[in-house]
Amino acid sequence: MIWATVQNQSYDVASADALTSKLPPVKTNYNLGNKESILQYKYGDEAHRVRPTSGMEFISSSHFPDEVQGDMLLANSIWFLGLKQHQMMEDGTGYTSKHRQDLITSNDPNFRPVEMVFAPDSSLYIVDWHNVLIGHMQHNARDSLRDYVHGRIYRITYPSRPLVKPAKVFGQQWITHHGHFDDGKFPVTDISIVKSQTKNPILNGFEEFEAYSWLYHVDGGD
Repeated sequence: MIWATVQNQSYDVASADALTSKLPPVKTNYNLGNKESILQYKYGDEAHRVRPTSGMEFISSSHFPDEVQGDMLLANSIWFLGLKQHQMMEDGTGYTSKHRQDLITSNDPNFRPVEMVFAPDSSLYIVDWHNVLIGHMQHNARDSLRDYVHGRIYRITYPSRPLVKPAKVFGQQWITHHGHFDDGKFPVTDISIVKSQTKNPILNGFEEFEAYSWLYHVDGGD
């Protein structure tokens, strides 16, 4: 169909599809008694060696306590189901970590924390994929137990400290940019006018300035 389209020729998709065989139904091979549904807890350092998934974030939010800034949050969806918080420490030219606490744990066997992000107000959002099937494709891609519908979003705040008021950029609410730091200790971006555009009417009244974060996504305002 693609080859015919680029040559401006017609193509009968329905007739072509009628010649293909239908895929047979797939019976799940998931066993409720296998290791994926068993929470395995160990003691000492072994308890904090997990099989991380895609979710990892460093705490850079003034809404949370000063002593945890720079801590690493690690999501895990196999065996241990939850988020581990590790203190990061410089070690020569690299870093080492020390387990601080299990920030979130769950006894729901389908709990799958896979991503985290700090919002403009510095609260923490967590994505729970919430799926029974995980692994390295030992389950068929068309397994009947694959869940494409359900999922959850959790929001974590620290009640003892106020949320951060989203910054204003050009009179509009700053929304997001990956890597935003709201501590405002030093500017990281210089915003200046390109010399060839100094007389552009859209820049009337504009003054060059320094920003304490990257300027990307804003919303609202005039």
